[in-house]
Amino acid sequence: MATLLGRTKTLSHSATDASYTAIVGITDVSLNISSTRVDTTSHDDAGFKTSMVGNTEWSIDATLVLDEAQATQTTILTSAFDKTTRWYNFRPRGAVSGALEYRGQGMILDAPVLSAPNDGPQTMKIKITGTGALTKAAQA
Repeated sequence: MATLLGRTKTLSHSATDASYTAIVGITDVSLNISSTRVDTTSHDDAGFKTSMVGNTEWSIDATLVLDEAQATQTTILTSAFDKTTRWYNFRPRGAVSGALEYRGQGMILDAPVLSAPNDGPQTMKIKITGTGALTKAAQA
């Protein structure tokens, strides 16, 4: 069974779906995709529920080691507070030709959670909520 180390991933952002810049300091990132269930049960279904897939939504959760001197983190913080939409590109295997990437437009709806533990680095947790379709494609 093939496994991938988490550190091989990249999460990048762009204002215009071009010229993506990697978000630095990531310690954890996950892509979440979920769909609603639409009940289509009728009297003809012999007492069994039937359904179909409804709307789909996506989000990305990320934890970063806080470094306000990093331009990418400053842009993310500004985007969160100004409620601006940006493009995001998630590559689970990093930049590898032919490997999958997921790309979509999203925004940070909740202010980042800033954590300052007594014995450890300060971190920033963000949740990027998709504002439209998420595309899945092989990297060029």
